[in-house]
Amino acid sequence: DVAGGVEAIRYTRHNRFVTVAMKEVIFHEPVFIGDLVSFYAKTLKVGNTSITIHVDVEAERFGTPGVVVKVTEAEVIFVAIDEYQEKVVIEKKEN
Repeated sequence: DVAGGVEAIRYTRHNRFVTVAMKEVIFHEPVFIGDLVSFYAKTLKVGNTSITIHVDVEAERFGTPGVVVKVTEAEVIFVAIDEYQEKVVIEKKEN
């Protein structure tokens, strides 16, 4: 959820989102104490007020450097809100 939120902010430059759905969270492998966990987020779709992010999670296994496995993936949908918790239109990002 946090990785997806960071991607939403980076992609749109809007600074306030709430999670409205997590479509399909898949747990492929367990994460063990000591594993180094990395999150990779990619924007899939931007609507008027919502943004859909795909998050992949990998773990480098403790004690076996270089052994990396995909542990989880999810699709997360966020809605942009204002300081009053009202939906707002996501402005187009300028480059």
